[in-house]
Amino acid sequence: MNRAAIALIAVTIGLGGLAAGCGDDSKDAGAPSGDYCTKLPDYFKALGETLKGDLNDPQRLSGWAAKAKEMAAVAPANLKSQWDFVADYSQRMNAAGGDISKLTRDDVKRNGEASMAIIQHAQSDCGLKPQGQ
Repeated sequence: MNRAAIALIAVTIGLGGLAAGCGDDSKDAGAPSGDYCTKLPDYFKALGETLKGDLNDPQRLSGWAAKAKEMAAVAPANLKSQWDFVADYSQRMNAAGGDISKLTRDDVKRNGEASMAIIQHAQSDCGLKPQGQ
């Protein structure tokens, strides 16, 4: 397995807690309101469904890419560049047929960094918590 694939797996594990199922405490946590925090659990659900399935399935990848693009459109200013990258990355993964070897190692690294920033914001500002917490 190449390093790019290992990096993707590491990011996947990091996302797993939120992608598996979110608890939305945003109303109790005084988190930002609006489309972004409301739509975020659906994005993590779509991502989780994509990661659970065959990454070579174009329907799964296109669903994830569409959700990422939707989130980029409503992202708060402090996450706009991260969401723009994730949306672009998901489109390129879709175009590559799920073959991560067709992307650069820097792309995989940047996707991991952007995804972690999104997760941290989801937990701190939207009040989303991994299932069971």
